[in-house]
Amino acid sequence: MADFSQSIQCTVPPGFGTQTLQGFPANLPDCIVVKILVTFPPGCAGLVGVSLFAGGSPAYPNVAGQYMAFDDYTLDQDVSNQIQTGQWDVIAYNLDINPHTLQVVFECDNLALSPAVPLSPPVSL
Repeated sequence: MADFSQSIQCTVPPGFGTQTLQGFPANLPDCIVVKILVTFPPGCAGLVGVSLFAGGSPAYPNVAGQYMAFDDYTLDQDVSNQIQTGQWDVIAYNLDINPHTLQVVFECDNLALSPAVPLSPPVSL
């Protein structure tokens, strides 16, 4: 179970093909993303593609230029071995003539920060 979740709506305008991508920053705090849910509404018909970026690099799928495209489907992506800075982005395209709004939910754990170790003053011998 995640400590918290954050949702963003990504409305992808019509006609934004793979040559013209639309970016949506997640604006997460420093955290560990454990799962991402991307809901493609009915009507996308495989014409809306999404790539999830972590720290400015493709993460899911992890190959630049590849996208996930579905219709009336919620992608349930488990996340592991990724950044902890919260710098996640959703990159999308839309080949349809209608706009489509995707719902993206980030399920996250808080970072467990260790307390600062106090430094002892120098001791003369």
